[in-house]
Amino acid sequence: MSDQTKERIVDAAYRALVRHGYHETSMNDIAAEAGVAPGLAHYNFYTTAELLVAAREHCGQPAR
Repeated sequence: MSDQTKERIVDAAYRALVRHGYHETSMNDIAAEAGVAPGLAHYNFYTTAELLVAAREHCGQPAR
């Protein structure tokens, strides 16, 4: 996966997290927001939780 695609997925995860909240955001939501297949989102992020932590860290908010 290119760095650009990975960044697009992380950015989409952040937007989905803000819109839906942690417990209501799924990998399918994130993939749809990024315009990629769900399998591509799983390529580098095994779980939704792992991706959401990356999204928070990417946006300058350390994960707790």
